[in-house]
Amino acid sequence: MKGEGKVKKYEVALFLKGKGATDYTRIKKATELKLEFGASTQEYDYIADENPTIELDKYKPEISGLPLTMYREEPDFALIWDLAYNLKTGGEAVVDLLLVYKFDEDAAKTGTWKAWNVPATVVVKTLDAVDGKIEFDLQLRGTVIKGTVTEEGGKPKFKATGA
Repeated sequence: MKGEGKVKKYEVALFLKGKGATDYTRIKKATELKLEFGASTQEYDYIADENPTIELDKYKPEISGLPLTMYREEPDFALIWDLAYNLKTGGEAVVDLLLVYKFDEDAAKTGTWKAWNVPATVVVKTLDAVDGKIEFDLQLRGTVIKGTVTEEGGKPKFKATGA
């Protein structure tokens, strides 16, 4: 059947941990999740080539325009609302971001998922009272640490891999 191998939206899980928090909060009530890789390229006119070559220099990933539905009782809204209401800036607007890729069929057998762990700045953009959404960006900071995540008691546990 067509589409059986398609990655489903809930198989990319986004978790945030705010300042002073001991546990991650899963972003559950967002209606979109788009990871922009932010590729940075440079053109070089190598002497051996007839035409210039584009080289990929680096990535600066971010998740922009994340529209979170505002449910009073949801921990994901409480986390973002605190940042918005208190107009947190600088280091106070930085959270620990955990992006878990839960679509690897082999990993499903072991319950160990590939993941990224990285600090991110939360930039609150809009509060739309009519649609009941608060929109924000997550600008990744520094180096993305690649690793794996397992769940213990419904909470993600990250383990870095490699150097």
